[in-house]
Amino acid sequence: MTETILVVDDNPDLVFGLKLALEMEGYRVLTASDGEAALRLIEEDPPDLILTDIKMPGMDGIEMLRRIREADEEAVVVLMTAYASVPTALQAIRHSAYDYLVKPFDTLDEVLSVVRRGLERRRELVRSHQLLQEEEEQE
Repeated sequence: MTETILVVDDNPDLVFGLKLALEMEGYRVLTASDGEAALRLIEEDPPDLILTDIKMPGMDGIEMLRRIREADEEAVVVLMTAYASVPTALQAIRHSAYDYLVKPFDTLDEVLSVVRRGLERRRELVRSHQLLQEEEEQE
């Protein structure tokens, strides 16, 4: 089954580049240019991993992460920012972001590595849930 990644950023060039690169790796890619559109997409078609910018018009990435967490505590969310700072990193950690990437990325391999690790984490969480459900059904 093809894994789905949602890319959320208000920079269309970045979204296009990430979409192209991730599709070349075999992923299905959804895109949104703001937090509200992203939340609608997540509700309609939950992705396996979310890559989102922090600084966006309207709802920022931290607020979006907080709202995603309310609906799905185990969603794998990677925050991206061009404005790396300790307070922002601490906010990301506080809201349980899986990882944090600083733009511009050093290399595309850096992004792909974080995506692969995040998707592996998601697969582990899904397996754990399946095992728990099987155990509960057997009781």
